Parts: sequence; structure tokens; C-alpha cells
Amino acid sequence: TFLDYLCSDGYVHRKWVQLRETQWRKCINLVTCNPNTKFEPVGETQNEVLKVGDEFVFKRGNSRIGFEREKDLAEKIDEILREHSEDISDKFLFDVVQPRFLSSVPIDDKHIYAMRFDSGKTLMQLIEEGSDVTDIVDGVVEYTALLHTTMPKNGNKLDIKAKTEDRLIKLQDELPDSVRRVLAENFSPFYEIVNGFEQVWNSDGHPEQWIIDDNRITRLDTEDRGLVPYPMDLVNLGEYVRDENFRNLRKRMLTEYSENVAKFSGRKLDGNLELGYLSSIPIRLISLVSAWSSGNRPKMRERRKDL
Repeated sequence: TFLDYLCSDGYVHRKWVQLRETQWRKCINLVTCNPNTKFEPVGETQNEVLKVGDEFVFKRGNSRIGFEREKDLAEKIDEILREHSEDISDKFLFDVVQPRFLSSVPIDDKHIYAMRFDSGKTLMQLIEEGSDVTDIVDGVVEYTALLHTTMPKNGNKLDIKAKTEDRLIKLQDELPDSVRRVLAENFSPFYEIVNGFEQVWNSDGHPEQWIIDDNRITRLDTEDRGLVPYPMDLVNLGEYVRDENFRNLRKRMLTEYSENVAKFSGRKLDGNLELGYLSSIPIRLISLVSAWSSGNRPKMRERRKDL
């Protein structure tokens, strides 16, 4: 149709590309030519993340290969969103942030890429404000189900037992040996149950990964984390923050996920999703407690008691 032409290779598409290029030139100018540019840290992330005003976000890291993979995955998600636009419910518009490298060579020994700074609030912020996030969670779960059923499954599978035992070792300065030993000895039933579920693309879709702006849900981070059993990935969303109103959405979340997987894949889920979810909670919480133990993440460290 004429509208399809406008939005694909026609006038609207060209204007959108021109707008992106204009933003990119402005971004380069702010960094390289404006001595008054101020960089502000964004959260307590593993890779340093900085923002400039309310327009751009910069991410610094040691691995260009990792950043290139993240960029490729963002482009793949954008492709999936366009391919499945007619299958996605009309309540929300799904989007993804697509980064671009600031330079082809390291700057101060770090590779840097830039992204637009999206307006809106993260799902985490809305939860902490006490907002009713029921419909938003429905949208996030639909987005997650779409990624789980369409993203390539060619990454490394998660060795759940090995990763959990590694995280317990990293907690040796905080947990007595006897406690860590009891945990390790009693996790076998959880491993057995969770290992029975298909491993999918690890979206790491916790509430800080989603920006909500009116009816638009934007995915922020597309780092390559390999594969993970899908109930465990849902735990990242549902158990990341201790908020009773949010956790009361658990059954709804699992139902919505099952229905959306069937919609996007044409098949029903195998296994008891609720059992897989509940069995994933203690495993995933050990990983979170370990990750949030870093001395350079004081706010996250303080949040561990809420888990």
C-alpha cells in the first residue's frame, strides 16, 4: 500500500534516517568539540554508563567484540519487531535502543558506543513510585515471549549448577562455610527441575531494562548473555524487587507468558511453568546477591536485604 511505501523506503523512512543522522552528528559534536559537555553516571552497572543531558547515553567497556555483539542483537530485535508488527497487541508499541560506536578505535583504552536517551521511566521507577503497572507488565511479558520464541538460540547454554556454585564461592566472605555447604547440598532438586526446561535467549529482562513512555515499551540492554531456561529469565522480571503489589502479578504474568508463547510460536509450553518459576527463584537470587556484593555498587549492595 501507499502507507507501507511511505513507512518503508519512501518519504517517512528517509526523514527518519535523516533525523537519526542529525542526532548522531550532534552527539559527535558534543563529545569532541564542546568542552562544556557534562557526563553524568547512570546507575550502578558493570560497564560504565554515562549520559549527556536528556539526549544521549554513552557506554564504556573493554571488549569491542562484546559491544559489537550487543549492537548486532539490537538490530536483530528491531528486525523481529518489524516482522511481527501485526502479531503484537495494539495496546503497546515495542521499541529497542540501537547503539552506534563513537569511534573505530579505543578512547582512553575503552571502547565507547552511544545511544539515544529515551524519555519516560523504567518499570523499576514506576514500581517504586507505587504506580499500577498491571497493563505494563502484560506488555513487557508479551515482549519477552516474543524474544524467547524468535531470537536465535545459538548462544552458550547456561550450566546452572556450575554458575550457582561459582556464585556461592564468591560469597565466602559473607556467608559461613556451613551455610554455603547446606545451600549447595540442597539445590539438586531445583537444578533437576529447571534443567528440564528449554533454554532460550537470555533477555535478562529485569525491571530496569524497560523504559515506559505512554504506550511505548523500549528495551534498553541487549548484551549477549547466552541462553537460559525460560522460567529463570522470567524470575529476573518478577523477583527483582520486593514489592508486594508487583509480586501479586506473578500468576497473571505466567498466564500471559504462556498465552503469548502460544501466539508467537504456535505451540503450547512443555512442563509446569509455575513449578519451574518457583524452582528458579532460589538459584537466581543467589546470583543476584553475589552480583550486588561488589564494592563499587553500594546502592545495589544495600538492596540485597530486600531480596
